[in-house]
Amino acid sequence: MAKKKHSACFYHRKKVVSHDNDALIILGLFQEILLSSSFLDCARKKPGYFTQSRKIHLPELLLFLIFRHCDTLNEEIVSFFSEINQVRCSRQAMFKAMAKINPEAFRVFIWQFSARFYTNKQITVRSMDGYILLAIDGTHIDLPYTEELVKEFGGTLNKFIKKREDIKKPQARVSMLYDVLNHVLLDAWIQSFDVSEMTMLFEHLEKAQRVLRGRKVIILADRYYGSAELYLYCKSHGYAYLIRGKKGHYTDEVSTVQEDGKIELILDEAWIKRMHRPELQDYARSIGTLELRTVKAIYTYKDPGTNKSVIVNGLYFVSTYLAHLSRQQIISLYHSKRWRIEIGYLHLKDHLEAENFNSRKSDNIKCAIYAKLLCLNLLNPFYFEADRIIQENLCHEKCRVNQSNTPVVKNDTTQSSPQAADPGLEENSNPQSTDRATSSVGEFNIQLNLDVVSQVETEQLEKDEEMLNPSVEVDGADGQDHNLENSVINQEEGVNSTETNVANTDNVSDEDASSAEHSSGDDVKKTPYERKPNVRNILYSIRINPQLITYLLRQYDSIYPDTPFEEALDVFCRELSLERISVRPNRHVKRWGRFVKSLPHLKFRVDGRRNPFIERCRNGASGYVTRQ
Repeated sequence: MAKKKHSACFYHRKKVVSHDNDALIILGLFQEILLSSSFLDCARKKPGYFTQSRKIHLPELLLFLIFRHCDTLNEEIVSFFSEINQVRCSRQAMFKAMAKINPEAFRVFIWQFSARFYTNKQITVRSMDGYILLAIDGTHIDLPYTEELVKEFGGTLNKFIKKREDIKKPQARVSMLYDVLNHVLLDAWIQSFDVSEMTMLFEHLEKAQRVLRGRKVIILADRYYGSAELYLYCKSHGYAYLIRGKKGHYTDEVSTVQEDGKIELILDEAWIKRMHRPELQDYARSIGTLELRTVKAIYTYKDPGTNKSVIVNGLYFVSTYLAHLSRQQIISLYHSKRWRIEIGYLHLKDHLEAENFNSRKSDNIKCAIYAKLLCLNLLNPFYFEADRIIQENLCHEKCRVNQSNTPVVKNDTTQSSPQAADPGLEENSNPQSTDRATSSVGEFNIQLNLDVVSQVETEQLEKDEEMLNPSVEVDGADGQDHNLENSVINQEEGVNSTETNVANTDNVSDEDASSAEHSSGDDVKKTPYERKPNVRNILYSIRINPQLITYLLRQYDSIYPDTPFEEALDVFCRELSLERISVRPNRHVKRWGRFVKSLPHLKFRVDGRRNPFIERCRNGASGYVTRQ
């Protein structure tokens, strides 16, 4: 997506204040934490830092890192200081100031924000049957090469690279606890490459205890996290869980289950001694056995390379608290909702460019990554507000189309009389029969148009699928995904959800961004697909919006005295709603074997982890396919 500077005078357009805008409340929470003395004291490496009058102060420096969007540091300095109407500092002064920030302060910011988010009664917290869905997963961030970074973070060791000193591409392990329905980050942690994700998992749960206490929670995780220790921890704290199981997990017990059943694990002393947490060892001795609900599913897909059918056995371990969910709902919940944390890493790496560093110092790199993670929390209010505006516009457009398709009902007397040609006379003559004819004929015309368009697009989609050959997709810890059956993931048909205005797929790839439309009038006629905001556009527009920065610094009234911030914020959300994408079933679930019409650019990522290999279609189709 081309980077265009956002219009600095967008607030001069039509001003309409929206109702119940969470963006203003959440920005207020950001401002409250950012300017609090306790947080600023935590952000200083030493108590004497940022106490004297300088060109850049600590709150401005923190926002500089959070809202960073330019390619080079010089461009960023010029852009940022011009937005806040201050004299810019030098590049050397910026590096010197960044070295004085404590990286752990960003983690503290994330904790304080999540605590305020879930306790504020004015904010809309989305849930499923009253449950907050929390996904846990980790990823690797590629770092620039220096001996300092290799020594602290390490990297991949294999038969070619056997010593830590021989590593040429250092990598940091990043893990986060992510609310997949609200796009809110509860905790994030940056560690060296060789730190176990299980260690980081329990760190997340410990930090989030204060926020999650007394709430209904479902923990979603892939097959790497499945362990009796995690099940015991969730049970002791009252958390429900849905974890993908490995092939060899509890083989004897699982073999007794056909599709959906319960197994009982006997926690003997040898098993208990292998647990790392003493409190869980005591809890395991007190209960003696652990009951798990086990769900099985079999998926079949065709390998795009060999064109052979491959059978995958899916295994899921579910908390007994979720006994009210059916087998179909469990499978759909895992594959549709848990996938959003992968989309969160896509936002972090591709849209927020978390791997683009301007420094090679360890603390500066940690600050840059934490700042991008914190920026993810700003997605929540603007995404849902833009989505609300889109749905309102579509409803208004449907009403307008209904009225435009209203036929004129004429009888013999009206055709012969020139005065009877007035529609008002016809309504007065027989209002009941006219209303009935209008509603029935108008709805029929709209439905007919949608059916024709849907049939054409369905045929095109079937042609694309024939080139891909996959029919199902299942996510796995080994990095290979397969297409999930349409009956399983096709819009979560069996899950009773109180979630509102949440898209099944928030990811925006390059071909999706190019297909985003700016018109709101023809969507009802042109396509039957649901329309959602473009996340890539939202994240970029937030970072280049000077009014958000000046508001968080409490300088908005002095720089923009003519326009109230509430009106400017509302118009900004309406501008975000103009760029939208279509939501198609299974569109963003595929990782490998994905068809693209044109060759994407270098930053193209499907899953937020690595660039997939791209090759031309070998069956004569004009396009490319991503390969593992």
